[in-house]
Amino acid sequence: MYRREIEAYIDTIVLVEVANAIFKYFKSIQVARDELTALMSLPMKIIDVKPEDMIQALSRELTPYDAIHIYISHILNAKIISADRDFDMYGRVDPCAVR
Repeated sequence: MYRREIEAYIDTIVLVEVANAIFKYFKSIQVARDELTALMSLPMKIIDVKPEDMIQALSRELTPYDAIHIYISHILNAKIISADRDFDMYGRVDPCAVR
């Protein structure tokens, strides 16, 4: 049960990354669809990444994927919850630490 103690966001690029990882692992479009549907059912706001966001994000010294997540998090004044240590210097929150 969710108590809505935090306001959570996910950007559309994360959805692509998740779908791709699930598809690569399970080799199933249906499994990817089901898992993505489950993810999107969580109480999170989905943030559309606009072309101009991508252009602004690319000015950073990061991969395009990481750069857009950092850029969107700055716009929203949000922390990044990720197991990816590449975000450590940007105030990453380890998902295992979230309770």
